[in-house]
Amino acid sequence: MPDAGVTAQRTTEHRLRDVHVEKFRNLVEADLRLGSRWTIIAGDNGAGKSALLEAIYCLSRGEGFRPGNVTQLVRHGEADFLVRGVIASDDTVVGRLAVVRGRSGLRLRVNGEDERSIATFARHLPVLVITTEGQRLLTDGPGGRRALVNWGVFHVEHRFAGLWQQYRRVLRQRNLALRRGDRRTVRAWAPSLTDLGQQVREHHEAYLERLLPYWEAIAADFLPTMRLEWRYHPGWRRDETLAESLTRQSDQEERLGYTLAGPHRADFRLRAEGHDAQYVLSRGQQKLAVIALKLAQLELQGGEGPQRPLVLVDDLVAELDVRHRGAVLDRLAAMNIQAVLTAIDPMTLPARVAGDSSDARMFHVEQGNVTEVVQYPG
Repeated sequence: MPDAGVTAQRTTEHRLRDVHVEKFRNLVEADLRLGSRWTIIAGDNGAGKSALLEAIYCLSRGEGFRPGNVTQLVRHGEADFLVRGVIASDDTVVGRLAVVRGRSGLRLRVNGEDERSIATFARHLPVLVITTEGQRLLTDGPGGRRALVNWGVFHVEHRFAGLWQQYRRVLRQRNLALRRGDRRTVRAWAPSLTDLGQQVREHHEAYLERLLPYWEAIAADFLPTMRLEWRYHPGWRRDETLAESLTRQSDQEERLGYTLAGPHRADFRLRAEGHDAQYVLSRGQQKLAVIALKLAQLELQGGEGPQRPLVLVDDLVAELDVRHRGAVLDRLAAMNIQAVLTAIDPMTLPARVAGDSSDARMFHVEQGNVTEVVQYPG
């Protein structure tokens, strides 16, 4: 396991160098050259700091922080938005990305060519987000937890995206047959669903087996007095095969019209002192547990190819005390990654993250307008 106390040496990994944003959320237009290690976005609440982070996120995922109608990302009174980015290795451009929302819909572009696959597009710029709402990963439904695990598997095993898409296609067909009451077609899809579902489960479990030792080490540092444990639930009973689970629940599935077992119903839950963590941990502790999980993902992926994840950190100060805020920043500083952080008061961050000021840049956002702060307050 990597030693988080030793700062990684600078290498020639790919970084997001330039970002151009037009008419996104409350942003008018912005051009940023990011720091190779640290970029701080400062400004008052509502000024557009989080919108700028979301624009960078959109450049990775083709959507906002909350999946849904991308038209909500368009600045009020406008008809479209544009986000462009340049990925570079040192001074060499290695890729150009763009997300355009216009009257013809959403377009993803890589090096000037349209890209129809979001999974393929996302490989160019992996992004991990740490937000003030991190505890919702524990308190909301399993969808967000599944998505986080799937994201991790996808970025260490690129074949997983195709497998997950195959599974989802078969699942849609089986659910359609269930709604139509077509038992013959339901049975016909069962072998493919169970085979693909088992493969997804194996990928999940293999990834978590690698991930959790990293998480345990970080969590022991962040929350040393708590007995914590993540538990993976594959989406069907452990004393059954997926085929057996589908057979047992077939009558109920016919009544409801959808599939009740499979990795699309998997969950990954945190327990604290033997109980559901959301009922034991404070909001601050919940956030630390989730941050520890995301930092563990970063550490696991530290040696996985030249394009390491870009980390977006929204208002780290919120609900974290000085000691824990410092512990998170120290972990980030020890990794050879690129991070973009927002803060109302930038002086809460530079002492920890600035280091060599040549690695850091700072911008100020006010009423949707972005300007660079030339004199970095390190």
